[in-house]
Amino acid sequence: MSLSTIGRSFASRNYQLFFLGQSLSLLGNWITKTSILWLAYDLTHSPLFLGVIGFLSQIPNLLITPFAGVIIEHHQRRRVLIFAHSLSMLIFLSLGLLCLTGLINTWLLIALSITQGIINSIVLPARQTFLGDIVQKEDIGNATALHSSLATICRIIGPGIAGFLIAMVDISYCFFLDALSYIAVIIALAVMHIPPKQRDLSLNGSVEKPFLWQNLREGGIYVWTFLPIRLILLQIAAMSFLGMSYRSLLLIWATEIIKGDATTLGYLMAATGVGALFAALYLSNQPSILGFAELVTFAPAVFGFALVTFCFVDSWLFSIILMAIVGASSLMVSSASNAMLQTIADPDKRARVMSFYTMAMMGILPLGELFMGSLTQSIGITYTLIISGSSCIVLAIFSAMNLPNLQLVIRPIYIKNGLLPG
Repeated sequence: MSLSTIGRSFASRNYQLFFLGQSLSLLGNWITKTSILWLAYDLTHSPLFLGVIGFLSQIPNLLITPFAGVIIEHHQRRRVLIFAHSLSMLIFLSLGLLCLTGLINTWLLIALSITQGIINSIVLPARQTFLGDIVQKEDIGNATALHSSLATICRIIGPGIAGFLIAMVDISYCFFLDALSYIAVIIALAVMHIPPKQRDLSLNGSVEKPFLWQNLREGGIYVWTFLPIRLILLQIAAMSFLGMSYRSLLLIWATEIIKGDATTLGYLMAATGVGALFAALYLSNQPSILGFAELVTFAPAVFGFALVTFCFVDSWLFSIILMAIVGASSLMVSSASNAMLQTIADPDKRARVMSFYTMAMMGILPLGELFMGSLTQSIGITYTLIISGSSCIVLAIFSAMNLPNLQLVIRPIYIKNGLLPG
């Protein structure tokens, strides 16, 4: 594993600033994600409400993100990100004050979750597209994997910090820390030097058309008729619905099955982060995205086997190891597919493609969380996780059947981009 290969995206000053700002912001985000789950369960003690909160905070990614892709192509990505992060800072400052004063209730938590979900539906595709703007095209896979590495490091550290603050101080301080963390990313974005060509990306090609619906329709037709993008997005959407909701169910497993507390939840979530970190480092060490199609195809099977096995083990150590495998395989799917889409998409449609990626990854997730939350209420968490893992194994089998067609179509694209010899 070569450090020069892993860190080649840091040759870009803008990427250095981006990475630095994100380091604190993502840490705050993971502290908040853990804290909101705990707050929601503490207010209601309802597995269904956990699913409802997950649904309401993520459903804007399904309804708004496709439009966000068009907006992002009309405006400077940096300005969009600075404005959205400023709003997020105010939201979590308000949530912290509500918790500190004891005024928080389920309806306020729902309202703030929806509001933040709307902001995230714009931030996520904007950030993914902006990442592709500040590095060379051949380094997109590396930059995406490094960002995933950072996110997973924060996933390891953040839940533990949240568990400590909840147990030893007060949950409100988790939200205050997240609000402060946005200052770092806002400053980093503000001091970047963006070349005029990158600032004016919104002026290219088909985006000059004045109608929002026309641009949205054009993007929708493009992602559906371009076979590689369609297959990747369908794979991501299925994985999000069938598998990714396990995160919101870990709290129930930690408290009801193994009789733990916030610290136990922190350990389980941190284990998924450790696994994802190793996966991200592996991806960042790859010289190109060659072989990523196979990873996206078969990683769901590994995820499914690990999740099903997790339901039958009594060993705490073995449970941690299995959660690490779950985290590694889920990261393989999300990061590898992200890099593939950014590489093969037409430049004038990349923001819209990434908005559909966000919709498939994050927009479908609340539907899965709501379904799995309801299923848990009916048959219990153990059987729910078994169904989730088994479904991902079946998904991998169907994806493997389509892999030859995917490889056949992307080969000319890789040749055109210089990833394969002609």
